[in-house]
Amino acid sequence: MNYRTLSTLLVFSLLILASCSSNQRSYEPTVEMDVDSTDTASAQELKLNTKTPEGRKFIRTADVRFEVKNVMSATEQIEDIATNYGGFITYSNLENSQENSESTKISRDSILVTRQVVVQNSMVLRVPNERLDSLVRQFNKLITYLDYRIIKMDDVTLQFVANRMKSQRLNTYNNRQAAHIDNRGKKLGESSNAEDRMLDRQLQSDEVSVHTMSLKDQVNYCTINLTIYQEAIVIKSIQPNFNYVAASKPNILSRIGDALIQGWWILEEIIVFLVKIWGVLLVMGAIAFLVIYLKRKYRK
Repeated sequence: MNYRTLSTLLVFSLLILASCSSNQRSYEPTVEMDVDSTDTASAQELKLNTKTPEGRKFIRTADVRFEVKNVMSATEQIEDIATNYGGFITYSNLENSQENSESTKISRDSILVTRQVVVQNSMVLRVPNERLDSLVRQFNKLITYLDYRIIKMDDVTLQFVANRMKSQRLNTYNNRQAAHIDNRGKKLGESSNAEDRMLDRQLQSDEVSVHTMSLKDQVNYCTINLTIYQEAIVIKSIQPNFNYVAASKPNILSRIGDALIQGWWILEEIIVFLVKIWGVLLVMGAIAFLVIYLKRKYRK
């Protein structure tokens, strides 16, 4: 009896463990699916939140300034990028600006002019509204140092509504004035005044139409104000010293002073040259020491 009872209990325990493990395995994928579904829902929600609200109109502008390796090469690449994204360039000003300049007298009739020049280009790009973000990201491969990148969105939906309502009022007024002029065409004074007022309202209507067209253009095409520059370039050039009078022979003291200055410069160049080849001098000194040491050793 004890044996049968133990066997029954053992079989019953194994069945319970098997059922628990199967329930646990069936539960784990459900948890993973819930996590995945939660992540997907969060990503979709984030994607929806970053969209421009439907039914609204925005004027988007960008102000970007950064350093590049070479301004000329970067300008050509930016022109190609703008064309590939359906945009165009309305302004480009490539120029050199001199930051520092220093003149050093090297002789009585010559001076050394050292200039620090910065090359930069200021550009204005117009690109389709829906391609602004993609185009701005293309600048990343050109940037060596970013000064700033500002993107603004101005909601002009109410301006469109105001222009439409104002245009409707002006059209209604013009139609009524035209009918009024036709009915009282025999009275010249009243007709002239009414036509002047109607002409004034027509001019206002034209201004509203032009303003609406300008808003549509700014909404459809974004404006990018871009400034690129490169690291300052140092330019050295020897120029004549116009303050020196060639006809007058300098006195001996001035000539001795110039000779001392030039001699000092030569000495500086010699010292710099010796410092540059210190490794060669060290090897030559070691060889000379070794030769002298061996000679003395053999003599002994």
